[in-house]
Amino acid sequence: FVDSTGCRPFLEKVISKVEYLQSLQEPPRNNCLARMVDSSTFQFICTVVILANCLTLLFSANWAMEHLSFDIPQYFRVLDLSFTSFYVIELVLKLIVHRQYFFWHHDWRWNVFDFVLVILAVQEQVLEYMATQNVTRISYMRSLRLVRVSRVLRLLRAIRVIRELRMMVFSIMSSLNALFWCLVLVSLVICVFSLFFLQISTDYLILEQENIAEDIFNDFQKYFGSLDKTMQTLYLATTGRFDWQYALDLIGRTQQGGTWAFLFYIVLTGMFVDHAMKWSQSDNQNQIAERRSQEQHDAARLKRLCEAIDVAKSGRISWDDFEHYVSNESALIYLASLGLEIHDAKTFFDMLIGVSDDKYVDIDTFVKGCMRMKGPATSIDMLSMGYEVTLIHRQNRRVEKAIDELAAW
Repeated sequence: FVDSTGCRPFLEKVISKVEYLQSLQEPPRNNCLARMVDSSTFQFICTVVILANCLTLLFSANWAMEHLSFDIPQYFRVLDLSFTSFYVIELVLKLIVHRQYFFWHHDWRWNVFDFVLVILAVQEQVLEYMATQNVTRISYMRSLRLVRVSRVLRLLRAIRVIRELRMMVFSIMSSLNALFWCLVLVSLVICVFSLFFLQISTDYLILEQENIAEDIFNDFQKYFGSLDKTMQTLYLATTGRFDWQYALDLIGRTQQGGTWAFLFYIVLTGMFVDHAMKWSQSDNQNQIAERRSQEQHDAARLKRLCEAIDVAKSGRISWDDFEHYVSNESALIYLASLGLEIHDAKTFFDMLIGVSDDKYVDIDTFVKGCMRMKGPATSIDMLSMGYEVTLIHRQNRRVEKAIDELAAW
């Protein structure tokens, strides 16, 4: 189909362009401005400003609620304008240093997030100025109310600068898949029991409609009047948001096994979390699959890294190419994120080459060697090394004995 429509050349160009963009590597930035932006002092100042802005946002939002007024004190406006000005200056400096690589960097997601927040902050300042100058303030304040939602997102910038928070967020994101399927299972259980309770409640109300008191009938309509109301009742009973004893008494009036079914539902959902945790810990197959998937992902990242280091596109990496790459501090940080702590680049490259006299190492050998050297050495690695050293000593003793025998002969 692709060949018949003539789209194949276009798709090949798009794929080649994407591969080229993935292989791009930012050149080292060694000028004075780059050293200032990448310095720990500048990062510390940015961190302090972000945390101060978070506190200011919290206090200003609390003041507006207590006084029910859009006219916040002038010092809050001055602080907010100062923070926005600082963010604009920070963004401009980083754009000057990194240029187009600001949006194509290993931190490009955070960079785009910061860029959008700065644009929203500037827009907020413009709308606030127009609201103070225009007679019809209500229309501007409604628009400003929507933009002020971005203030909440500014609090997320603290996650980037605090390592512990960033680790917690990454841990939550890695567990979203398991959380999604847990929610699907809980929803399915609630839906099944809700359908059962809804049916027996409907049968009871139809058959006993003339003998049911009005308040009981209204309570049935309140708690089991529809599928969504029944699901809400069961959810609130699970989370303890109301006394489910009365809902149990209502279901017990049906005399169709509703009481036992309701109690079974409470016990089942109460034990779900504990058993789910135990099952997740004992699921070795999932752990093996996740570890294998992570290793494949790291290998793919290493291969893309090698393609970026290989400037000549020869499929091999020389010491000069590798030395040029690791001269950038951000490159060492990226390698550390892959589990490769490189303290002596020359020794590291020599170990990848091995005993070969060639001064180059092909990309596949480089990737395999890096995957073997990831992380700390385990006890098996140490025993393997000791075993190999023992074999070398034995071989040396055999050679020495053979030489002695030849000399004596």
